[in-house]
Amino acid sequence: MPTELLSDKDVYPAKNLILDSLSSKNLGCLFISACISVLISLLEFNHTLTYLLCLSVALLLPLHFSRKLAYLMHFYQQTGKRRAAHQNRQKELSITMLTPTTSIQLTLAAIVLLLLPVYVFYFIHWFPGLLLILLGGACFPYLIIFSLHSNDNEPYINLFKLLKEIKPYALKLSLTSLGFYWFTLFASDLSATVSPLIIAIGVSTLFATLCTIIVISLSTKIFVMTERKFAARHVGTTSNAKGPTSIYNQENISNLDTDIGQALKTGQYTKVVSLLEDALKRNANSNLRRQQLFLLLSELKDLEKLSRYAELFLHWMLERNKIKDASQFIYQLRKHNPAFLLHDLRLISMLAKQFFHRKKHALVLWLAEDAKIRFRPCEELASLYLSATQTLITHFKDFEKVEEYLLFILQSCSEYPSAEAAKALLIHLQNNQKKQDDLRT
Repeated sequence: MPTELLSDKDVYPAKNLILDSLSSKNLGCLFISACISVLISLLEFNHTLTYLLCLSVALLLPLHFSRKLAYLMHFYQQTGKRRAAHQNRQKELSITMLTPTTSIQLTLAAIVLLLLPVYVFYFIHWFPGLLLILLGGACFPYLIIFSLHSNDNEPYINLFKLLKEIKPYALKLSLTSLGFYWFTLFASDLSATVSPLIIAIGVSTLFATLCTIIVISLSTKIFVMTERKFAARHVGTTSNAKGPTSIYNQENISNLDTDIGQALKTGQYTKVVSLLEDALKRNANSNLRRQQLFLLLSELKDLEKLSRYAELFLHWMLERNKIKDASQFIYQLRKHNPAFLLHDLRLISMLAKQFFHRKKHALVLWLAEDAKIRFRPCEELASLYLSATQTLITHFKDFEKVEEYLLFILQSCSEYPSAEAAKALLIHLQNNQKKQDDLRT
C-alpha cells in the first residue's frame, strides 16, 4: 500500500518530467532509436516510407520499454519502496507488463493517432489535418493510460471510474502532450527543410522518441497516482468490520506488504512464499496474492508448488481471461509430470469451454480423458463431454468417439440441461451419416 500519495501540485513540474525521463535506460532507448533510423535512411525507400518506418521505431521502443520503466519508477516513488527492489525482480506490482505482441498493437494504434494526421495535413488538406493533429496530440496520453488499465489485475479499477478520477488532470495532460507533439512536428519540418535527409530523419526520430518518453512518464505518473488512490480506498471498503477491528485489518494488510517487500529485498524468497501461502489460506480469492505467488514460484521454477496450487492459479487466470497463459501453464506442468491431473470438475468444465473457443483441441480432450471414471454424473461433467464432442467433430473428425461421448451424456447425465444439446447433436450426426450412406449406395 502507498505510504504517501502524490499531491496534485507535484504532477507537472517540467524539470522533474525531463529528469524522470532521462534515465540511463531511456537514453539507451534514444541511442538505439537514432541508430536504427540512420540504418533505415540508408536503404533505398522513398522519403515518405523512410519517415514512416523511422517514426514507427521511435514510437515502438518507448511504448514497449520506457512505459514499463516509468511504471516501476513511479510505483516505487509513490509506495515509498526503493527502486533497487526491482533488481531483486520484485513481483508485487498489480500490473502485467505488455508482451511484444501487445506493444506492436499499441504502436499501430499510436501510428494511426499521430502519423495519419500528418499525412492528411501534407497530402490531402491542411484544415482536416490540423484538426486531426490537435485531436491526436491531446488523446495520445489516454491511449497510454488505457493500455495500462487494460493490463491491470485489480478488478475494482474500471475504466469509467479511472477516467473520472483523472478528470482534474485532463486539460493539462492533453495540453502537455499536444505541446510536445507540436514541437516534434515543428523540429521535424524545420530539419527536413534545412538539412540532408539522413540528418533530418535522425533529428525527427530523436525528438519523437524523447517526447514520447516524456509523455509516457507523465501519463504513467498520473495512472499510478490514481491506481494507488483506488487501492487505498479499496482496503477501507473490503472489510465489513467497524471501529478498531477495521483499523487492525488495514494495518495487517499493510504489514504483510511490508514484510513481503523486505523479504524480497534481502533475497528471502522462501519466506515470501510462506507469507503468501498463509495469506491465501485466509483469503483464497485474492487476485493480488495469487498473482504474487504464481509469479514468484515461476521465477523460482518451483514446479512442485506450482502443481500443488495449480487449480488456484488456473481459477485466477480464468477470472482475468488469461486463457493462453492457462494453456501454457498446463503444458508446463504436464511436461514436468505426465501424470498431472486437475480435480476440480467445475474448473475443468470452464477450461474446456475456453480451450475449445481458443482452438486448444488437445487440451480439451486431455481434460475429458477418464473424467467419467473420476467424477460422478452432473451438469459440469455433461458440459465437459459436450465440449469434447465439439472438438472431435470440428478438428479430429473422430465420429466414433463422438458417438461414444454423446451416448454417455444421454445415458448417465440425461436429467441435466446439456443432455438436450447432446441429443440434438447426436440426431444431427446420425442424419448426416444416413445421407452419406445413401449417396454411396
